[in-house]
Amino acid sequence: MQGLLAAGLLVVCAVASASESQVPLRVAGSLFTEYQSNVTASNDEPRSGMVYRSRLEASGQQQGEQYTWALDGAFNYQEYQHQLLDGQFDAEAVGNFRWLLQPEMLDWNVDYVESVQVVDPAAPNIDSNSETVRLLGTGPTARLRLGDLNALVLSGRRQRIVSGDERYFRNTGSANLTRQPRQRLQVFARVDYSATEYSGNFPDYRTRQAVAGFSYRGMRSGLSLEAGKGWLKEQGFDPEQSDVGRFRANWMVSADRQLVVTANQEFSDEASDLESLANGTLVAGIEGTGAYRQRSAALTYSGSRAVLDPLVSVWGKQRRYLDRGVTRRDSDERGTRLVTRLYEADTGFVSCALSSTRREFLDDGRVDRDSEATVTATRLLNTRTELTAGTGWLGRSSTQEQAEYTNTSVWLALRVQLR
Repeated sequence: MQGLLAAGLLVVCAVASASESQVPLRVAGSLFTEYQSNVTASNDEPRSGMVYRSRLEASGQQQGEQYTWALDGAFNYQEYQHQLLDGQFDAEAVGNFRWLLQPEMLDWNVDYVESVQVVDPAAPNIDSNSETVRLLGTGPTARLRLGDLNALVLSGRRQRIVSGDERYFRNTGSANLTRQPRQRLQVFARVDYSATEYSGNFPDYRTRQAVAGFSYRGMRSGLSLEAGKGWLKEQGFDPEQSDVGRFRANWMVSADRQLVVTANQEFSDEASDLESLANGTLVAGIEGTGAYRQRSAALTYSGSRAVLDPLVSVWGKQRRYLDRGVTRRDSDERGTRLVTRLYEADTGFVSCALSSTRREFLDDGRVDRDSEATVTATRLLNTRTELTAGTGWLGRSSTQEQAEYTNTSVWLALRVQLR
């Protein structure tokens, strides 16, 4: 089924690319081999061995007279040496097909999102360290002009989500009224709604949020702010109300360096992370089930020089679930990440990434500390072919010994641009 979904979406993209494209369809294939010292991070004894993977990457977007499509994804099939684990297909993809019933006024959206998440090895009944998460959704978006300065956007979705053994439906809707009194200034008011229907033992829930705010875009800086109220009702529990809002400020420190500060407080759920994004950015997988109130903040510095001009991010997150039963996963989290290139030439480059995360689970006092480091070297063999070698290390220390593990990997990949 997964393969059919991926293939079907690729066929749609290939047909659409036959005409003039805004961003042409790009397809690349890779052969990949990797040695891992801890193939599965489960309760079983860690096993080591080779992983063989074939990979197909596709990206592009186009708007025609009656449709638009966008795709950014990678589709993998991997096999393990000596049957360490079963062979499996997985994807990290965001796809969207929009049928323009009336151009620029009414769209019909078809969403496909699939990703693979790392599963907590200390969780019960976990036999592998990865799990596939998939979303299929459809629904309309209407854009209405109300005079020269005002616009109203109405949208809705019916989504089916599969996360491991759990399958459920999610309905979402929003109404966003904007007014642009000046070229660089926009004010808005928005109402969001979501309702989740579980087929298993988890309680259904719904969220509502109403906010108002403004956004300003200057030559070297930008600012956006919204604030309002949110309501969360979970089956079997008293309703909860909270202030909600978002803040974002960006400043161009110089012509090629930017500083960004973000903060938000909202009601949300794991499935919200699977929404397809307008720019095609890949998204993360579901961490579990249930609704929660979340507060988060991040500071990011990014530079554009080729060598030793890193992207540095510092962030924190607080998550509080309404469900106070056995599935409670209230947590505090903070982390840092650094990504930079150590060397670059016409024929290739060397890059590295370092990250550190501290996560505290409040119900049982468990504290996890994750550290990760990767180094990759890429060599351009010709205009269509590149060879990449890399090594990575992931380590977790925890107050719960069952959750501790390390994984060292070494890999080699050959990538060919097919079109």
